[in-house]
Amino acid sequence: MTSGSLPARIFSGSMWSVLAEVSVGGVRALSYLVYARLLSPTDFGMIGLCTLLTSLFPLLIDSSLAMAVARLDRDDQRALSVIFILNVGLSILAALALCVCAGLAADLVHDQRVAFLLPILSIQLLFNSLCSTHIALARRQFRYRRLMPVRLISMLCSLAIGLPLAFLGYTYWSLVVGTLVAALSQMAAAWILLPWRPSFEFDKTIARGVLNFTSWVAVDMGVTWLVISGGGFFLAFFLGAHDLGLFRLSDQIDTYLLGAVLSPLIPVFYNAFCEISNAREAWSRLFIRSTRAVAIVAIAVTGGIVILGNPLESMIGARWRGIGEIIVLNAIADGLSYTTLLTPSLMRAQGRAKTVAAMRMLMIAGQVAVYSLVVPFGLRAFVLGKLGLEIAMYVLSYSVLRVTFSLPVLRLIRGQIFPALVLAAGTLAGLEVASKAASLGGATSLALGWMTFGILIGCYLIVDRRPMLRLAEQLNHLRSR
Repeated sequence: MTSGSLPARIFSGSMWSVLAEVSVGGVRALSYLVYARLLSPTDFGMIGLCTLLTSLFPLLIDSSLAMAVARLDRDDQRALSVIFILNVGLSILAALALCVCAGLAADLVHDQRVAFLLPILSIQLLFNSLCSTHIALARRQFRYRRLMPVRLISMLCSLAIGLPLAFLGYTYWSLVVGTLVAALSQMAAAWILLPWRPSFEFDKTIARGVLNFTSWVAVDMGVTWLVISGGGFFLAFFLGAHDLGLFRLSDQIDTYLLGAVLSPLIPVFYNAFCEISNAREAWSRLFIRSTRAVAIVAIAVTGGIVILGNPLESMIGARWRGIGEIIVLNAIADGLSYTTLLTPSLMRAQGRAKTVAAMRMLMIAGQVAVYSLVVPFGLRAFVLGKLGLEIAMYVLSYSVLRVTFSLPVLRLIRGQIFPALVLAAGTLAGLEVASKAASLGGATSLALGWMTFGILIGCYLIVDRRPMLRLAEQLNHLRSR
């Protein structure tokens, strides 16, 4: 483990992780807008289905084994090498499974191009497996500064190849090639910039221990994938690739903007919760204060995405008609889900992976019930159903926290209401300004809307700094322990 106090490592890890993801996510979101002007929603939907399927295995394999790395008592070379070998072996099996299932996936989306694109995209699983242990170890050691160039190299290489292909008329192939180049360049950068190397010795006893731990985590991750991706399969089957393309673009915008700011905090705080898992007062205070700060950021970013919706629709062309409303509704749903971002990390650090998996199973059951009812009425009804499910999940998450850990969840919720109202008012002001400026063009109206929103939110954060100050106070308390 690297030297330095836990608060210092949390702060440094958060700063570098968020900086990397904001840089990557911001540029990636802009690139998708360029892709949207050049590609049709149907092309986006077809590639979106392939992405939904390939995204399962990094969660099942890479993320589960990364948690095993985080829970190691020390940087054990033999254990790390076993995890590396397991990752590569399981990823090869996963790629073969995708090749076998490619025909069924093509029938699901009613597009036979998927049958040959899915096996090609499965190559990225092998590239990811060859560097995921390097990345997990760097996160365990809070070396997020070293990870930043790895992420940037991956993103820049992908865009340097993918965007020119799109401009040259290679349509969906530009997305396929860009995806593979991103995975290959990330693998190369990780091996060059991160110092760890596997020793290729396989200890069956260590492997059994790792697999025993990761089995429930893998179930949890698999269920999480179903929660995240299940709606896409409903859209593909019932509404087709066009509507799936509209939804996937809005979802990608949310992922790259909300996720760029907040998702990097998951491994940082998971490692922190693991390190202080036996000190109840310390982890409970850290969780409460970090959750309130995260909620404020999530709501603020959601407001910015809501303002983006209608100007974006005017910028990317008539083929994407209706995308503005979908972006707004989907952003509200995703923003609400991000307010409970740290709950699964805390529960896993406390050995409650089964509880997290059970919560996800309930969400899946809700999705099947709700989506089956609403998807025949179209994409708008589908996204409204998703919003209703996220509200139910929000209530469930805090209820489980109260029952499991006796945390003061009502105080947590009350602490989120006032900031939410203030940020909602700022969002409405930004929407009004953007609407009034619509005649000036999409880009200008968006800039003015964001400027109005940013000024109001900045004033609020200056006046009410308590959540951030309390989080800093908790980090200082941990430093003194």
